[in-house]
Amino acid sequence: MITRTKSPPAMLRAAGLAVAFLTIGHIAEAQTLTTMATFTGGNGRAPYGTLIADANGNLFGTTFYNGALGYGTVFEIPYSAGTYGPMQTLVSFGNTNGANPFSSLAIDASGNLFGTTQNGGGSFKGTVFEIPKSGAGYGSLQSLASFNGTNGSQPAGNLAIDASGNLFGTASSGGSGSNGVVFELPKSGAGYGSLQTLANFNLTNGATPYGGVTIDAAGNLFGTTSSGGSASGGTVFEVPKSGAGYGSLQTLTNLTTTIGKNPLASVAIDASGNLFGTTSTGGTNNLGTVFELPNSGASYGSPVVLASLSNGIGAQGYGGVIIDANGSLFGTAYSGGAQGVGAVFEIAHNAGGYAPIQNVVSLTSSGAGGTSPWGGLHADANGNLIGTTESGGSSAFGTVYKVSNSGFAVSAQTAVPEPASLALFAWAGLIPLARRLRRRAG
Repeated sequence: MITRTKSPPAMLRAAGLAVAFLTIGHIAEAQTLTTMATFTGGNGRAPYGTLIADANGNLFGTTFYNGALGYGTVFEIPYSAGTYGPMQTLVSFGNTNGANPFSSLAIDASGNLFGTTQNGGGSFKGTVFEIPKSGAGYGSLQSLASFNGTNGSQPAGNLAIDASGNLFGTASSGGSGSNGVVFELPKSGAGYGSLQTLANFNLTNGATPYGGVTIDAAGNLFGTTSSGGSASGGTVFEVPKSGAGYGSLQTLTNLTTTIGKNPLASVAIDASGNLFGTTSTGGTNNLGTVFELPNSGASYGSPVVLASLSNGIGAQGYGGVIIDANGSLFGTAYSGGAQGVGAVFEIAHNAGGYAPIQNVVSLTSSGAGGTSPWGGLHADANGNLIGTTESGGSSAFGTVYKVSNSGFAVSAQTAVPEPASLALFAWAGLIPLARRLRRRAG
């Protein structure tokens, strides 16, 4: 593992090396894995996206299959007085209004929910939708745009919303070269306009983006492609923002077997502008990696491998990572762990850099948890990590699970570590590729 070294703050230097080791944020209490909800078909099947939360702590997500109309659902797990309630279905998809939502949702300041479907819509190539929020609750699903191939096809990644309410995302195929696009759905006082293509992928600059985009404070867009690039292992890209609008797509790095290949999620950005991502293959064990793309202020440096995933810790990073208040990274592995069906991992950050990757909890094929977590993690206000699994649970159709005493820090630790517990970013993926990657990894 290659570790980036950062200068310790003055308080830690004064406190001494022993205290610096304590601030790794290692978990003081035993982690507890519980199942919050189980999918049974009628309420959906196979949640692939990362959960999001509104300002009140209510959780929202999507399922790819089933529901009342057969093509997936949007669901809510309400939160009140410190307790999560039973899962509720907000929308069922029926093909004409979209089909098979794969990614996580996005939420604006008014609580309106936005997302994409991979299929369905006017051309059956996917849609962008909104579920509006009012004082009375959530209204009926509104289709904002349909993909037609020319403007993209089969969006699989999460949407991002800028300060003006404009929506940004990727489509995994379509566009001028049929290798996918980065798109914008602009918002005005009158509502949302037509889909705008900001960038086309052409193999050289990447192809098949399964993760969505992440927006930094300046409005620049960042993301990954799962293939293409100089080594055919995918890329990390930026679409820069200026006063005149968005510029041409820039390839920040080409992913290789050493760094990790085939990323299925977007990137996370820390307060210094460093980018963090996961890969589903490559690395020392060919089971994926966690990498950093350091930001110098003027440009991005060469990628640094923070960890190679393994069967023992957790393998195949399909979801992205989230960053806690201490800079530690938390993520999910689709396979591996104690029972080979997935895990939650941590790469702790301290004054000296990043510690070796650790298994926080292994998911189980029986009992609590579920199997095969594709999406990333959501951290609630108490530092609990909440995720979804593709399968497992009483009906084998997937679950929502929670890891208590996770070690996720809501507030930064000082010289003496506090009990761990806020979140920043994460995410994404796609089914046919998963089957190939699963077979490739054995």
